[in-house]
Amino acid sequence: MGEMILAIAGIALELAVAPAWFAKRSLPIPLGLHLAATASFAGALLIGMAREGRTSSTAARLYAVFIIGFFPCVGLPAAAFMMACVTGLGKRLKSGLYEDYERYITQEQPGRASAAKFENLLREVRDEVSFEPFIDIIRGYDLRIKVKVIEKLSQEVSRHHVTLLKEAIKDPAPEIRFTAAGALLKAEDEVNRNIDRAMKVARQRGTAQDFADLAGLYRRYAESGLLEERLALYYLSFACDAYQSSLDLNTDQPETFVQYARCLILLGRNERAKETLDRAVRLWPAHAELSFLRAEVCFKSGQIAEVHRSLVAVKPEGLGEAEKEVLQFWTNAP
Repeated sequence: MGEMILAIAGIALELAVAPAWFAKRSLPIPLGLHLAATASFAGALLIGMAREGRTSSTAARLYAVFIIGFFPCVGLPAAAFMMACVTGLGKRLKSGLYEDYERYITQEQPGRASAAKFENLLREVRDEVSFEPFIDIIRGYDLRIKVKVIEKLSQEVSRHHVTLLKEAIKDPAPEIRFTAAGALLKAEDEVNRNIDRAMKVARQRGTAQDFADLAGLYRRYAESGLLEERLALYYLSFACDAYQSSLDLNTDQPETFVQYARCLILLGRNERAKETLDRAVRLWPAHAELSFLRAEVCFKSGQIAEVHRSLVAVKPEGLGEAEKEVLQFWTNAP
């Protein structure tokens, strides 16, 4: 309330400067009114800072007071326009992608610093920089934001994240290169620990799900981009062995058949993939993903007639538009 009263008083005093000058043609009275208006705006700023704490809009308010102080009369509309841009238009321009980024980077993770720490950082820089995609941030110049993005990327191992971290290793700043290298080592160490735990569980308990989980970890490691191509192929072969062990224990796993076949295809073992998919499609003839995988293998092997046989039992319900087009082309469905 006090802030509002002082702001209104400042506006009134500033608006009185021009009439006072034209009425008296004397400098002291207009100057006194202008100084009083500036003091009122400064008081409103101090009250706002005390109420809200240090925020990114404080700098904008301070600039507004300076504009009013150095430019009598004309400074008032200029300051009002600047504040409108910062508090209104600026926020609208930063909404959307920026809000998605803020929710993402401030998402609380187990064992990490609380989301409040990231939110405080974002409040400080929100009006200083606009949102940029991660790749633009990594290639940019703000070291503080780069470090925060690298920390976030290291929390989940994926090919996209690893690619960005490898990009950061080329950064000219030694601090960023060191942080990115550490993040990659940490990510790889976490993956290996997860694999070790899954291996122990599979050896001790040995259920079909245990082997399927182990296979999934092998495959994600192979496809993460952390490994060289030859070593990645080794881990894909480990995934195939684990999937096979899972299916030996329990055949009733259509999704495990899907993942097993995908690994075989990635390794170029198309004949083995076709044998596996033949078996799976006999068990689940209407399973769309299994049928499409079998059609893919047959096409790569030049068995064109088998492509039609693979898809003829698939129903279009639940398929995406691209899959429906493929189905219609190969089955001549109306």
